Amino acid sequence: MSVSSSEEESEPKQGSQWDFGVADKFIVCLTQLMALFIICPACCGETNGNVEQQQGTFVQIKQVCAACGFERVWQNQPVLHRNMQPAT
Repeated sequence: MSVSSSEEESEPKQGSQWDFGVADKFIVCLTQLMALFIICPACCGETNGNVEQQQGTFVQIKQVCAACGFERVWQNQPVLHRNMQPAT
């Protein structure tokens, strides 16, 4: 299947700079967001996801799997210079 040129232009290229002002943004319920962190992507076991940091519209979630030791930290938006989140 071929991708049209307009679709190609809307997808970020690897190594390119993001334009945060035009990036799509969504409002989600915390319960729905946390549901994404209950299954370990490594072993499919049950995991524990916790909100580690929240500031304005920025949220950071840490996921830890007790079964296999998998860990990840997920952020809803990139961190810019000196740990400042972009304005939304």
